[in-house]
Amino acid sequence: MKDKFEKLLTFTVLILVLYLIINILHLSWYVANPEGVFGFFYFLDVIRSMLTIILISTVALVGVWYLIYLLISFFKKSINKTKIFKTLVAIIAVIIISAFNHVWVNGFSTYFSFKLADKYSYIKTTEDYLSEGKTEEALEYSIKAYEKEKSRKISSIFFLTKLFSKSEYDKREKLFARYASTINYGLCLKEIISKDISAENYFQEALTLTNSSLFTDLEKQNLKIFPTLNLAEIYQNSGEYQKSDTFFNHLYVLNENAETNDIEYLINTNFIFSEQASRIGDFEKFIQLNKQSLDLYKNSELSSKSSFYLTLLLINAAGELFNENYSKAADLIIEATPIAEEKNDKPIYQFYLGIKGQYCALGYLNSFGNEKVLKSNLWTRLKNLFSAEQILAEKMKLEAEMCYKEALNLTQDYSGENTFAYNSQLIQLAQFYFTVGDNKLAKKHYDKALRILNPKKEEYKDLYYQAYLKSLIITSSQSSIEVNRIKEIEDFVFNKVNENYIFFTEEEKEKYAIYIDKYINQINELHIQNNSDSSTELLYNNILAIKNIALYSNSNLRTFLNEASVSLKLEYNNLLAKKKELELGVENTHLKKAKVLNQLEKAFNQKLNNETSFKPFQPRNINWSIIKQKLLPNEVAIEIINIPISKFPTSNSQYYALVIQPNSIAPELIPLFKEDALKQLMNAKGNTQDRINSIYGNDNIYNLIIKPLEAYLTPKSIIYLSKSGLLHNISFPALLKNKDWELHILGSTRQIINKNKLSELRSVALFGGINYNSVNSDSTNINRSLSTLSENVSKGFKNENFKDLKYTSIEIK
Repeated sequence: MKDKFEKLLTFTVLILVLYLIINILHLSWYVANPEGVFGFFYFLDVIRSMLTIILISTVALVGVWYLIYLLISFFKKSINKTKIFKTLVAIIAVIIISAFNHVWVNGFSTYFSFKLADKYSYIKTTEDYLSEGKTEEALEYSIKAYEKEKSRKISSIFFLTKLFSKSEYDKREKLFARYASTINYGLCLKEIISKDISAENYFQEALTLTNSSLFTDLEKQNLKIFPTLNLAEIYQNSGEYQKSDTFFNHLYVLNENAETNDIEYLINTNFIFSEQASRIGDFEKFIQLNKQSLDLYKNSELSSKSSFYLTLLLINAAGELFNENYSKAADLIIEATPIAEEKNDKPIYQFYLGIKGQYCALGYLNSFGNEKVLKSNLWTRLKNLFSAEQILAEKMKLEAEMCYKEALNLTQDYSGENTFAYNSQLIQLAQFYFTVGDNKLAKKHYDKALRILNPKKEEYKDLYYQAYLKSLIITSSQSSIEVNRIKEIEDFVFNKVNENYIFFTEEEKEKYAIYIDKYINQINELHIQNNSDSSTELLYNNILAIKNIALYSNSNLRTFLNEASVSLKLEYNNLLAKKKELELGVENTHLKKAKVLNQLEKAFNQKLNNETSFKPFQPRNINWSIIKQKLLPNEVAIEIINIPISKFPTSNSQYYALVIQPNSIAPELIPLFKEDALKQLMNAKGNTQDRINSIYGNDNIYNLIIKPLEAYLTPKSIIYLSKSGLLHNISFPALLKNKDWELHILGSTRQIINKNKLSELRSVALFGGINYNSVNSDSTNINRSLSTLSENVSKGFKNENFKDLKYTSIEIK
């Protein structure tokens, strides 16, 4: 019986020991949370640490038990104090030596494994997969990591792990891990194009996680930056500028409070501003802010060999290229070259190749180039040694092509084909071929990008439709395009305008209108190539929608405010006053004031949009058939447009007239002239009088502009004319001085819908010969009702810096 009991006891002890070992192993695995080979090493080190802790704890327990035994013996007078002291010292020595030995042998190994396990987990592993082009593996890994961290559950069997998981420390660590796996999954989805899963939800989820009370306020600020930046970029790529703006504004605040020095904060803030400016077409502000950032960096003690500095050099080079300051752009590229070549294994090198390629392509097109930009390439130098001397333009073309191709190949190796980065490079190469007139290669690359982007075109609309439009333009040179295909691009552009325009500031609207006008002109080129009734209808509607869009939008706003509540009017007037104050402000506070004012105006626009009675300006609410219905039998509407010619090698524009009569089946498209022909006639030599006589004293310009339209006019026609381009410099009343036509010059023929008001505007007050330094008006020719106004004009402009304009009296008469 005793033997059975002892065996049972031994078996039970073994089971308990095994159970304890399993719990220790599970706890070690849980704490290590291994990802990759270094994660597994870290797991082994955690086990060693656990065993060392158990060994020390066991020695301590045995030691304590033995001490208790010695103390009892001491009181029974059977042992002396020396023996107790020696035993105590021996126990402490064993504990210290065991602990020291573990730290000495395994301490560095554990720390090293921990750092590597952290470094090579989640995002790093995903990037490694993507750099090898293994997009499916990257996605699969990201999903597994995300699901593991999200659904981490612990069975009650593992009591040690269960106890540890309830600690504040573990809750924080696991929240960090879940945040890391979430942004990793979002980043993977954002980069990979072939899947329909949206990255947006996961970055939103990551933001929610950062609100946990387990994080400090500073940790929250820092953790929010990455998902906020990615959400801003996602909405920007999809053309949802209102949402993008919201996250850019959040990012501004986060950067302001993040752990960084003042220079880096200011530069990062400038980056945010410049990114916002570029997406609405305000390239002047984009260039100005990036120049300021470069100057700030150069005046600081920060490294002149960093990727950050390289980025600033390249962005500023891009700005100089836009401004056609090619010499300065070359200097920046030359300065950037040695820094870039040291980083040829990093993504920044692909950016360098893109900017250098752009410089060389422009050099080829415009016959310029600094050969020092070329000399950086060893292959080019070697090739030139064994070939005939090439002309500079040809060198520039070959270098540009090589840069774009190398950037594309590096991106393919680094990211794989099913990524946003690769397709951006692919479209850049296609654009190069399109620009230099190689349409066959251009279309091949555009179409490849379209095939890859198509599954996720809703998320990458801007990139997709950029490629789609250029592909259609190339196709149109050989055959007509289905109108529905063109209309798909139109709908994308105008839907973007409708969704976002109301939320832009007035300054942003003006810049964005110019940017959209260029986009629409490319679409209009397709309609002109088709020249069918359905195409000319859409063409005319596009012109009505886009011409003076900023003016009509702001006019629509002011019309609403005339009838709005007093509080809304007051808020708007305060906004205008602050804008005026900003214009007169001190330069070093200008940036911050501008940002605050920008936010205030956008907040006002949001409030305006929430007003149930407010109807935002809809560019496409007027179409050609509405204009036609407003015309009387002897009236004609003429909308003159100029479309840049995209065919290489030219920067010319072609002018057309779109004519509507009361009986029109569709607008009539009439080719007029090329801009160069008009420039030649307008640039006559001689003094002002000679030039005016040259322009209006013969029929040359009349024949160029008006002669092709005569078939649509009767001797008594009433003409509603909207001009375009260089025609704003032509006086049409002078051009038509011998005709009996009644001419109305309009900003847009959409004004015809209110043409009754046009005939009412027959009175005008003309002011000339004003003495700016007088407080009294000496004009005797202005009637009494205008005398007070004239006096106020003189008072308002009283300033010794304003000189008299002596010829204005003659001009008024």
